[in-house]
Amino acid sequence: MSDGALAVLFVLAAALSLATSWLLVSRLERVGARFGLSEALLHAGRLGGRCA
Repeated sequence: MSDGALAVLFVLAAALSLATSWLLVSRLERVGARFGLSEALLHAGRLGGRCA
């Protein structure tokens, strides 16, 4: 496979990864809002309970 094709494949894969992450975060925020969880609690869970 040529370098150009690999670069295009990399960019497409990165875009797909970012879109998937955005979708996951938006769904988690929606679920958190439904259960009355604040964004701080959702972020604390992601960081293993540590504040950044």
